[in-house]
Amino acid sequence: MPATAQIENPTWDVVLASKMWRKLSAQRRVFLTAYVANGEDAIAATRTAYPKANDKSVVCMSYELRKHPDIVAALDLWRGNDLQQLLEQVRVNLAAAKPGSVAAQRLLAQKERLLGLDGAVSAEPSEAPRRKYKIGDSVTQAGHTGRVLSIDTDGQPTQVEEIQ
Repeated sequence: MPATAQIENPTWDVVLASKMWRKLSAQRRVFLTAYVANGEDAIAATRTAYPKANDKSVVCMSYELRKHPDIVAALDLWRGNDLQQLLEQVRVNLAAAKPGSVAAQRLLAQKERLLGLDGAVSAEPSEAPRRKYKIGDSVTQAGHTGRVLSIDTDGQPTQVEEIQ
């Protein structure tokens, strides 16, 4: 009974704790997890999330899933695109603001918060809550899907049975 590997990207915990993750259906969560774990292979991720779909449907579904707004938003969060877009908007507005003005001071403070220079934002993954699993939950990582057979006191899988 092989256990599946953890996704190593530190921002994955942030995705799991996000509102976008909670909005996703169980199958879309499986798709997203598989998509990230397998190097963004949408066809393989779709087959993992929808194992009974035929080949023609899988191709169409993989396209639709990649374009789904909640999945796009979760991927942007995982890649850090949201932060980069906000930071770019602040930079543009700061350049247009009158030096020394209240607007410029507020924009500079916002830029410092986004960059984590004021201590308000932390990139520590340990601050994001870890997902707690229940026995019987389906997990997909590194291209493998399994069912949780046992968990530790923190709700993390200790034994996973691979599903074919």
